[in-house]
Amino acid sequence: MSLRHLKQLSKSLILTHIGPKPLATPKRSNIVLNIGQNLSYPNTPCLIPNRTKSTTGGSSVKRKPLSFDYSGDLVTRSSLQESDTLNIFKDVTELENAPENVKRICSIEMASGAEIKKHRIEEMSNRLEQLFGKDCHREQMIGKLTVEIRSLISHCLQFRSDKRSKSILVEKIQKRKKYMKFLRREDYERFEWLLDELKIKYIPPPAYYKFVSKRQKRKIEVKDAAYTVRQSKIDALKKKLEAEKEAFMQEKEEILAEIQKEAEKYKLDPEIFKQSLIREREKSKRYVLAKDLWTADEEYN
Repeated sequence: MSLRHLKQLSKSLILTHIGPKPLATPKRSNIVLNIGQNLSYPNTPCLIPNRTKSTTGGSSVKRKPLSFDYSGDLVTRSSLQESDTLNIFKDVTELENAPENVKRICSIEMASGAEIKKHRIEEMSNRLEQLFGKDCHREQMIGKLTVEIRSLISHCLQFRSDKRSKSILVEKIQKRKKYMKFLRREDYERFEWLLDELKIKYIPPPAYYKFVSKRQKRKIEVKDAAYTVRQSKIDALKKKLEAEKEAFMQEKEEILAEIQKEAEKYKLDPEIFKQSLIREREKSKRYVLAKDLWTADEEYN
């Protein structure tokens, strides 16, 4: 890089010499460039980018909360007892009379990560073979992938920067969904039995996929929040009306009893009151209907 290009870059970004005193700190850019020595061309300076924190003091990268709920696993990886013997040494009869140090070497406590993973897969395959028989090849594949998925989920939650393990995890989740879809199509009862045994929730793919932008997501969230607020107000109003309904019905019974007493006292026919109420209701209905027709005619004209 020539000196002319170096001067042009220094107008937009701040250049600092390698040393204790840098130049003015950047306000808009979070990248600081240092002048170093180019090994290929010793007489030509080179730029060394250095990522720094934001000017506000916090980190410039906001991490989203990591979640793998879409996998469908309802439980996490089960814990193993350290004193249990590995499956590769269970057929060894001499191990029963062996000293404690030898038993400890053959146990899970002294096993490596690959050996523990193999032990979990063999335990899962033996369990599925007891449940479904020897010809359960698809169930064996789903069980093996379940063990790998649950171990990778705990690893990815602990080490968030391991992008390779995360991509492998996503690939295995999709692969298990494919096998589960085939098993669901072939034998639905066996499919439900397997889900119940492995504690998995099958989430079928959507029939229609539509891209939703961030703006549309915010609109949906606002609508859902408004609906919940409105529903809570409606429920509170219903409870209030139910509480007032008892007092109203009690007052209504008292008034009707007084009317009945007065009608008996003055020897009046209660049917006359009922007919007058019916006529008043019909009049109110006709008035409302005529008012609506009148407003419609005004709007039309």
